[in-house]
Amino acid sequence: MKLFKNLLFSLLALLLLVCTGPALGVAQVAPNFTEAVFLQVNDVYEIGALDNGKKGGLARVATVLQKLKAENPNTYFIICGDFLNPSVIGTMKHEGKTIKGKQMVDVMNYIRLDYAILGNHEFDLDFPEFQERVNESQFKWISTDVNGFENVPFSKKDKDGYFIPFFGTEIIKVPGKNKKEYKIGLFSATIPLAKKNWVTYNNYLQTSVAAARNLSASCNVVVGLTHLEIRQDRELAKSVPFVPLFMGGHDHDNMMVKEGNTVITKADANARSVYIHRIRFDDNTDQVKVISESVNLDEKIVPHEGTTAVVNKWKNIAWESMTSQGFEPDRVVRKLEIPLDGRESVVRNGQCKLGNLITASMMAASKEKAVCAFFNSGSIRVDDIINGNLTEYDILRIMPYGGPILDVSLKGNLLKKVLDAGEENAGKGGYLQRSANVVKNKHKWQISGKDIDDAKVYNVVTGSFLFSGKEAGLAFFNDKNPDVLNISNPSTDDKSDVRNDFRRTFIRYMENKQLKIKK
Repeated sequence: MKLFKNLLFSLLALLLLVCTGPALGVAQVAPNFTEAVFLQVNDVYEIGALDNGKKGGLARVATVLQKLKAENPNTYFIICGDFLNPSVIGTMKHEGKTIKGKQMVDVMNYIRLDYAILGNHEFDLDFPEFQERVNESQFKWISTDVNGFENVPFSKKDKDGYFIPFFGTEIIKVPGKNKKEYKIGLFSATIPLAKKNWVTYNNYLQTSVAAARNLSASCNVVVGLTHLEIRQDRELAKSVPFVPLFMGGHDHDNMMVKEGNTVITKADANARSVYIHRIRFDDNTDQVKVISESVNLDEKIVPHEGTTAVVNKWKNIAWESMTSQGFEPDRVVRKLEIPLDGRESVVRNGQCKLGNLITASMMAASKEKAVCAFFNSGSIRVDDIINGNLTEYDILRIMPYGGPILDVSLKGNLLKKVLDAGEENAGKGGYLQRSANVVKNKHKWQISGKDIDDAKVYNVVTGSFLFSGKEAGLAFFNDKNPDVLNISNPSTDDKSDVRNDFRRTFIRYMENKQLKIKK
């Protein structure tokens, strides 16, 4: 009986060990798979944390990356486009030159980014600035479908002065057990939005499909790196059903979408979240399994100390530049009653609360008692949701380019033409955010409930860029138009005239304690 009890106790102890995992000093059985890990971010415009330091920030990304690399040296950090521009820091000057993404490259170099693909906002830069940032980068660029002038591949100048072309595709070799080697093929696809004479867009669908098929002939698995709208990702995924994973960007909202056999992931913009992908190769069968998870970068993740120091270096440079322009970036303008949504998908497709507030501030600053206000939604570049305390820095993030606002007297027929053009620009930066009293009712434009009269003269307030005629579809809207009767410019000598800068206009309006912001 005693022998039976001892045997039973031993079996229970063994069962407990199996259920709870190996104790210290007990040999662990090696898994029968080899794993490669990818850390994905996309659409990162801010190097620092947001929401008063509570969310995001590249220092938190660095913390996650360090942990992953400590667990598995076969870890790769990838950004899926849109990081060189836009940002308010990028509009500041350092050593006599506009920063233009230099801060982002510096931080990414420090963190040790492995691969970057091109987003549409990379081409906001002029070519010399773009080439400077590429030359400064210590990571690899993959561009399958986009090339430079006359379809010559973009290239990076190395320390010896040689130009190294971007990778059209890339193959990562992962060492496995028993002298095995697994190959992961990477290709990219970029949305053809930014039209520049030094950029050549090849058909992303045809080019990506050809590249993926070519890679599949020599690789164990092929992965897509995309900067496309989700509908375009879906279309591409249908054409390459053998590709199990697209790491994507451009849409800015966290999503994990299944299209056939392909999982498409996009993290929140500004590194509020990241995706971790584990690609597992079965060492017995060579079969591939992809496991993806989203991780929110919040206060639970301690920012990496070294990366924080690099971020703070650029923050101090930017703060000094802002202060020299008369701004107080850390000053709280007001505590927001509701969040202000400045994402492109919102401001470029419909009227929104942020647009209403900016146009209201323009009307409040008008010297000619403007009856309405409007501006191009591309002036809003924050691509984020602002919560809690609204600081001057947040307002600079919302409208990094600033610029004067003007009082313009024009005939009703021209006003309607402008509003029509803005409506036709839906989805683009030329879509017009209008004051809340401007609506279209039964195909007729109205101001404060009254139809706009073609012959009547209206005093409106608008942005100087929009009135330059440089916006898409609005070339006719400038001081040469015969239906423009009068223009009132702000006085550049009068520093108290907030009309000299969009942002000062908005700051003045938002700090009004009597203002109640409702949904």
